[in-house]
Amino acid sequence: MSGKSDEQRTAEEATVRDLCPCGKVATVGTHVGAFCEEHATGIPSTCDFCTMAAPMWRHPCRTFVVITTKTSTRTKHYRSIGDWAACETCSEFIRRRQWDSLLDRMSTDIPSITSDPDRQASLREFQCNLLRAFRENRTAEPYRVDLKGNRLG
Repeated sequence: MSGKSDEQRTAEEATVRDLCPCGKVATVGTHVGAFCEEHATGIPSTCDFCTMAAPMWRHPCRTFVVITTKTSTRTKHYRSIGDWAACETCSEFIRRRQWDSLLDRMSTDIPSITSDPDRQASLREFQCNLLRAFRENRTAEPYRVDLKGNRLG
């Protein structure tokens, strides 16, 4: 036993470098994994908040880890790598700090994932924690991108 709290271990895990399948350091997190800039360009992009296709905004963010499930015997984590992509609607909610509206938009798919009310509540809580961590780890103002994710302007 290392004597470290879950929070200390989680903070340390956020500093661990993920690798792209090619072996380079992953700097882009996608819905299908972590990749270096070169290999992330071929992956269709979706909004990291609502999964809508072709996000037009990037929100700079540090890599962070969120606890997804905690039981007496194990803890599961979700790692977010780098910037977050956002569609026009989600980006507008972020710019206006309409966090409840953004959370509602993020949660619209939950009933299609599970009909179990306890599981739905658990997923909503995870999304709430994920959104809070995103807010705490943003590093700069958002910027517009083209369909390939390249910065505009």
